[in-house]
Amino acid sequence: MAEPLADRVIQRIGQAAELYHRLVMLVAPAGSGKTAALQEVHERMAAPLINVNLELSRRMLDLTARQRALQLPRLLQEIVGAFAADVVLLDNIEILFDISLKQDPLRLLQGLSRNKTVVAAWSGEIRAEGQGLRDESDSVLSTQSSVLINAAAVLQQLEEQLDKMIEEWTATLLANLEDPTTKERIKKVLPPEQREIVQDFLKSRRLPEEIDHAFLTAIKEALTDLALVSVKIVDLRDALLAGGSPATPAEMRKRFEEYLDGLTKGKEPGKVRIVLE
Repeated sequence: MAEPLADRVIQRIGQAAELYHRLVMLVAPAGSGKTAALQEVHERMAAPLINVNLELSRRMLDLTARQRALQLPRLLQEIVGAFAADVVLLDNIEILFDISLKQDPLRLLQGLSRNKTVVAAWSGEIRAEGQGLRDESDSVLSTQSSVLINAAAVLQQLEEQLDKMIEEWTATLLANLEDPTTKERIKKVLPPEQREIVQDFLKSRRLPEEIDHAFLTAIKEALTDLALVSVKIVDLRDALLAGGSPATPAEMRKRFEEYLDGLTKGKEPGKVRIVLE
């Protein structure tokens, strides 16, 4: 009877503790139980389990392509370094193989494993030098093994997973922007240029080829939880004339500020937007 995958991972973690690079690679085809095994190891050893694709994507969303390539090693180090645990589990590491990011995945993982044991799961296939494919029972490898990852399979899986991630992000953005409350906020709060950007996205239902700062700012502003405060011209006039007229600039300013303070009381100033009616 084959030894459970989680047990083999835990065994290799113990063996890796004496290595210079404390890195354990869990390489097996998609659907073979790698994530379930890491989840079990996480529960049994209280080791942090990190979704690398998700965490890196969050941090690189606002960066240019060049900045992503330059900052990825530091960002990955920060993600792993945020945990004090001696063992860290990495799942969904496909983003490290993205050609546009120009990274050496193995070197990145080895760098992380200098000060703590790193277990990284990868959906691929492995070959030993001079041998054919290894069977499933030998899917847990230390970095001392000679491993060749099928490049074609890596690129195909990466492309499919990135496409899926983009589809999911797009669907989530569209759902949030089409919420009735958000649509009202877009109509009343966003300046014309930002409103046009959001409307174009809603109409095309596709992310732009180049996601620039203007697009990100418009989406962020549209989804920010803002408090709309309506001001009627007649009410504003009454407030400014309270106490009589004529008035000095200081008196007029004080009346205006008191009027605004009353309208925005209890609300976070940075999230308040005034709408004139």
